[in-house]
Amino acid sequence: MNCINIEQTIKQINTLNEAVQKNENKKFELKFIYLNEFDDIKDAINKFGIIHKQGIRHTDIEYYAKYFPPCMNFLFKKLKEKNHLKFDGRMQFGLFLKCGVGLSLAESLLFWEKSFQPKFDTIEFNRHYAYNIRHNYGKEGSRIDYTSMDCQQIQNHSEPKSFDHYHGCPFKHFSTSNLIDYLNFYIRQYRDPSNSIISSTFSSTTTTTTTSTSTSTSSQDILPIMSLVSQKSYCKACSCLLQLIQGGGYSYYYGNTSSSIDAQEIITSPDKYFLSNFNYFIRK
Repeated sequence: MNCINIEQTIKQINTLNEAVQKNENKKFELKFIYLNEFDDIKDAINKFGIIHKQGIRHTDIEYYAKYFPPCMNFLFKKLKEKNHLKFDGRMQFGLFLKCGVGLSLAESLLFWEKSFQPKFDTIEFNRHYAYNIRHNYGKEGSRIDYTSMDCQQIQNHSEPKSFDHYHGCPFKHFSTSNLIDYLNFYIRQYRDPSNSIISSTFSSTTTTTTTSTSTSTSSQDILPIMSLVSQKSYCKACSCLLQLIQGGGYSYYYGNTSSSIDAQEIITSPDKYFLSNFNYFIRK
């Protein structure tokens, strides 16, 4: 199921579910088999991540990237810019695409091969990179079916040691100025529809600038997030950002719970962030 079909399907979910129950629409039967497990449509939509992973194509990733958590959003942006990621970045992002987004092995191979072009041709890609991708899917070596990294693993597994290492957790590993820059960029993706992840000009070495325009992020928006970062509460900071972009304000401070996560719920994995964020905006 592609991205456009997901949006259309959610809007028509009551009608389609009724058709499935009556066994009148074979086309949608498999896609909605899980709905029988839920008491109402709201629960089904909140669980839609289970369903939407069917049929994800490598060409859909650019659409989904806006809803990625900052760590994965940043890796995707750098992959687009550089046509390459170092090993740790490929592991972090590749396992997220596999488990968090639901990209199959075949689609993953296509995604990485095309992402590495024109820097690497098909022969070079197959020689140097395809094995590791198949290995992540349990098809090579020890045949372990690896899962994606959670936030604790990303924060502590392997600290970026060079300017061209883009893996890790932005809240932990970015300098203060770089993090503020990136948060400004990240939030603008939601406030300005024309400001896509590819067309935006964020650089991890730029200096922060804020303006009073409607598409800018004010220092007041970021201040509570930076306060949590200073306390080394990186998961809380990321959860706080999720509250902000979903228009729920800062429930950690004001008790507002209009976003997809509860006031005291802390995001502890990129997979959970993505599914919460994607489902929230799709069902709006």
